[in-house]
Amino acid sequence: LKLQYKLAEVEREKVRLQTRLDEIESSPKCEKAENQALDAIKISELEVANNTMKAQIQGLRESVSNGTEDQTLCQQFREMQTELDRRREEIVQLRTVLANQSEHLRTLTSSGHKHHYINEDGELALAYETQKTINKQLELELQDEKNRYKGFEKEYKYEIERLREDNERQQRLLSAHLTASQATKNEQFMQHEITRLTSENLDLQEKNDELNEQVRKLKRQMKALSKKLKDGGLRKKDREYQGLFIYEKGEEGVIAKHLVTNLKPRTAVTLLPGLPAYIIFMCIRHTDMVNDEEKVRYLLTAYIVSMKKLIKKRSEDFETCVLWLSNTLRLLHCLKQYSGDVSFQKKNTPRQNEQCLRNFDLSEYRQLLSDNAVWIYQAVIRLTETKIQPLIVPAILEHEEISGIGGSKPSGIRGRAASIDSPGSMQKAPHALLQELTSYHKMMGFYGVDPDETLNPILQAAQLLQCRKKDEDVVSVCDMCKNLTAPQIIKILNLYTPVDEYEQRVSVSFIRKIQAQLEERQPLLMDIKQNFPVRFPYNPSSICLEDIEIPEVLNLPMLQK
Repeated sequence: LKLQYKLAEVEREKVRLQTRLDEIESSPKCEKAENQALDAIKISELEVANNTMKAQIQGLRESVSNGTEDQTLCQQFREMQTELDRRREEIVQLRTVLANQSEHLRTLTSSGHKHHYINEDGELALAYETQKTINKQLELELQDEKNRYKGFEKEYKYEIERLREDNERQQRLLSAHLTASQATKNEQFMQHEITRLTSENLDLQEKNDELNEQVRKLKRQMKALSKKLKDGGLRKKDREYQGLFIYEKGEEGVIAKHLVTNLKPRTAVTLLPGLPAYIIFMCIRHTDMVNDEEKVRYLLTAYIVSMKKLIKKRSEDFETCVLWLSNTLRLLHCLKQYSGDVSFQKKNTPRQNEQCLRNFDLSEYRQLLSDNAVWIYQAVIRLTETKIQPLIVPAILEHEEISGIGGSKPSGIRGRAASIDSPGSMQKAPHALLQELTSYHKMMGFYGVDPDETLNPILQAAQLLQCRKKDEDVVSVCDMCKNLTAPQIIKILNLYTPVDEYEQRVSVSFIRKIQAQLEERQPLLMDIKQNFPVRFPYNPSSICLEDIEIPEVLNLPMLQK
């Protein structure tokens, strides 16, 4: 309550000082340097007065906390009375000076020897008029000061009266507190709560400032990303486009050369994922609009031939294979999405439905692109298994972060594991495997390829080791491990050994229920060299064709939007 009262008092002081400042700003001002200096002096006096009042308020707070508020209030009252008397004396002195100066000017004006003081150039008359103007200004300022000091006098009287009432109230509270110990405890509790709430308020204010700073940083990042997206192939449209690129017949080979052969993976990663596929399809839309079947055949043939030559030439480059797997799938999905087939238009916008092909049925080319995507996918799998196959077995067996693998193993494999690799090299296997998988995962994400198709078996084996193994979890475990065979699941569960005494082994009943649930699955372990059949799910694009632009880095000036 005391802090609230003091806060209200400071607010009133602030309002009073603001009122004084408004009065000073609204008073007549002289354009000359002398009056500017006077204004500066007045501002300095107000600052001194403000600092004095702040010091008085601080002293009053300290006196309240020390129990000497009566003496402090009396001392402040005496100081304010002394200041008021000094101000009155200054006003009397100013009035005296003004009266003497006015009397002197009247005497000078009424003198019969006036013409003796005025020379032929009229300099004395001009000085007289200037002095009259200055006197008028001084009178106005004196009147303003008089009005302000009257207001101050009223405020001081009100403040004195308020302080007197507050003093009496404080005396009554002090008497009550001295006679009631429970009330004192309540007051101390309230003071503690006020202090705590104030501290929490300051903490929240700091958090708010930090969040505001983060918002500003995110806005700057959003601007940078918007600029990068603009440079990568997407721009805000300033007029209505049809979502196609026009080119002359015979330029198909040049387009394929710049868009496929000359495109480096490190350049493609800075562009919109699948941008070459979008550009090819927008060229296909142009051939469909002009109904030139030969032109579209040349274009698709040039693209497929250039892509196959590039994959054969760089078959050992993982990034190149992933890049053109992504673009081939994106072109395949675009041909489906804009084919006009209702089954592929469920997620289309009305604008995308308007941009569907009208004259061509490219289902044969869709099958050809699908076959090429499978071929590139097999190349990606071959490169992937070459790198990670030597790491899979030691990584799974020696990964200590998964319960049951790093602590102890069945006796049938302990000696064998120890005879294969040293402990130091085996401990590096999980880290190396995770590093390789993370690298592949990021690279596929950069080029817009979903990596789950190649990593699902490994991920599901890790999930099986980490999941809960109770009788009620049989169905969920089987559903989770769809890419693992029944013998693989059973063998992993049999090899599972708790890492400490607080963890229970997998119960026999749980393994039997799992085996019964999976009895129709394939028998025994699969061949580690076996490649599963791949199916690329349909994935329509939400990107508007009319928003796509060709970056200068692709060097395709022959295409007109």
